[in-house]
Amino acid sequence: MADAATRIREADECCPRCTRLADYVRACADLVGLRDWEFQVAHDEPAAGNDAEIDLVPGRRIGRLRIAPALEGDDLRHGVAHELGHALCANLMDTVREGARDELGGAAYRVYVGAVDREHERLADTLAVVLGPVLPLP
Repeated sequence: MADAATRIREADECCPRCTRLADYVRACADLVGLRDWEFQVAHDEPAAGNDAEIDLVPGRRIGRLRIAPALEGDDLRHGVAHELGHALCANLMDTVREGARDELGGAAYRVYVGAVDREHERLADTLAVVLGPVLPLP
């Protein structure tokens, strides 16, 4: 059976666009210190209203990005930087969720984690603004 990195790379190579995006994401990830992460660029599109999304595997350094086909140029660079910002904060978010789960219950947990998730989105966007200009254009 193929290892995780091989399976991810094979998924990235489903079409020329996915291969191009996977290479771009890998180059950007390396530049922001995520060399030990594995990233997959999924062929499917992000949810309606989103230009890009990332699913992170809790406790692992694996991310799966979905990028809207219309996203190009500086917008693509910003979107990738934003999603990589989520990966940069992954350990923090795992710690917050685990700690809150242990100490809070029910509604208190949902309210607290919801607030932290909103701030995490703001932080990822701030990171994209800061990191984007140092990343290459696609």
